[in-house]
Amino acid sequence: MFVGNITADLCRIGQNYRSVSGVTKTGKITGLALWSLLIVFAIALLLSVLYFIHGSLEMFPTEEQHDKARMTASFCILFLVALEASVAAGLMIKHRKKH
Repeated sequence: MFVGNITADLCRIGQNYRSVSGVTKTGKITGLALWSLLIVFAIALLLSVLYFIHGSLEMFPTEEQHDKARMTASFCILFLVALEASVAAGLMIKHRKKH
């Protein structure tokens, strides 16, 4: 799946980074990147839920416009939940490798 590839790529980027002294900074960079993604996706998920609750942003929306807004928000919510799950899985994998 495409989302899993993003997480794997982030882990590889973190593994390839080394500081000047030669000490690997894998854990810090990968962890920071994954936590940052988790926060960004959580904020986007919250905004999608608010869009789902509020509905269309028209002044006097029709029922059809409300339905379109709810459907769009539902797809966004499902997509963002899948992204959150993949990032959380990446954090769990990173944590297991550390211990």
